[in-house]
Amino acid sequence: MSKHIHAFWHIEGNSYQKLKKIWKFFGDFQYAWEKASLAELQRAGVGVDFGQAVVRLRGKLDLNKSMDKLWQQDIFLVDWKNPEFPEELKNISEPPFLLYRRGAELNSLINRVAIVGMRKATVQGEKLAFGLARSLANIGVTVVSGLAFGIDAAAHSGVVQAGGETIGVLASGIARVTPSSHQNLAEKILASGGAIISEYPVTAEALKFQFIERNRLIAGLCHTIIVVEAARRSGALITARHALEQGKEIMAFPGDPGRLQSQGCNDLIKKGEAALVDCVSDVMENLVERNLIAATKNSTIRGLNLTKPERQLWDLIKQNPLSTDEIEIQAELNRELMLTSLSGLEINGLIGRNSSLKWQTLAD
Repeated sequence: MSKHIHAFWHIEGNSYQKLKKIWKFFGDFQYAWEKASLAELQRAGVGVDFGQAVVRLRGKLDLNKSMDKLWQQDIFLVDWKNPEFPEELKNISEPPFLLYRRGAELNSLINRVAIVGMRKATVQGEKLAFGLARSLANIGVTVVSGLAFGIDAAAHSGVVQAGGETIGVLASGIARVTPSSHQNLAEKILASGGAIISEYPVTAEALKFQFIERNRLIAGLCHTIIVVEAARRSGALITARHALEQGKEIMAFPGDPGRLQSQGCNDLIKKGEAALVDCVSDVMENLVERNLIAATKNSTIRGLNLTKPERQLWDLIKQNPLSTDEIEIQAELNRELMLTSLSGLEINGLIGRNSSLKWQTLAD
């Protein structure tokens, strides 16, 4: 079935809605591609121009050759009847008929949690997403996000640094990573054992409406969606809406009401649509309480070679959130060494500033 769905993506003007009409009318993509008459295609509701294009192209397209090209690029087709197709996606509104995949098989990437947020994120938000993703990866969680700027990229990067598995869901074709500057990050995701997927034709550009469509897949793949930063009008909130419709758990980080990046998260919490979390430990406790992860100690620190001053500061901050001045007094380190050590912990996603600008741990 997958290669015949792939065939329809060679037709300009194809869309999910057209595939839906074809399936509803014929119940068989192979017949629709190979044998359906123009009259039948018109009755299916795909339009005269599209029907004519199908009839015209079916005699010219070497479908086996097209499939060979995909395999040569390590691109695999996963249709909704394939055992690899995630069961969770079958239960969402408008499940995709076909996914293009690079990297690990989707049914091997289990225990999936989405981390989403704004492209125009704050530095603090990106560091939080990085540290959170890194911590989740260290306990075997697969982090799902959209490979966009801001929170998405920070989350994927945190997983990659931990050597964990993450799934990037594209709004473009799988051979056209968007933004193009994230091609290197995409390759790192694959090298780390993760996957990149898309429901769009291989070289399709990312159109605005496709970013909205793909958000249903991010929500659908996961049992939990964590919103780090979101404006009131943002893709992250659209993902949250899909999650609500799908009956998924949502968590959100609150922030300054006057800050654009916090308003969407605050609204989700205020309406009772998302659980309030303000540190990585809150997220972990929430997941443990719902038996979605095992109550095991986070291994973030064990995987790092911390300097003695970094370990000293970590142990100090772990007891209570502290300001920089408070840390300087209690640690009894010279200021330059203290600041260098704080920076090292922050870069590794182990600490960050809370809303009171005090340093707190982002992992246990």
